[in-house]
Amino acid sequence: NTGETTVLVVEPDLDTRESIVSVLFMIYIKLIGICSSIASATALLAQTNCDILFTELNLPDGDGLDFIRRASEDLAVQNIVAVTSKNSAADIATAIENGAVGYITKQ
Repeated sequence: NTGETTVLVVEPDLDTRESIVSVLFMIYIKLIGICSSIASATALLAQTNCDILFTELNLPDGDGLDFIRRASEDLAVQNIVAVTSKNSAADIATAIENGAVGYITKQ
């Protein structure tokens, strides 16, 4: 490890991706990838590790809550943050139960 914090962003919405990436660059975080689907994120995570995974729950090829569980259990991602417009107590609880350490709601 180079000592840099590495981040993978999984977000299908271009505007939201650009917003997240601009914040990451301002705080000197190393972005290892930007994916718009579970399939592309899973493929990338099979090749490299990340310190933090930011993921949308509404993904075009599956349920982000299931992806959080798989990333946590099968891909050994320890720091997962959901970034989504879903804000029900059930979604938040499920994300945390599945391995998320944070939950950010979009406006």
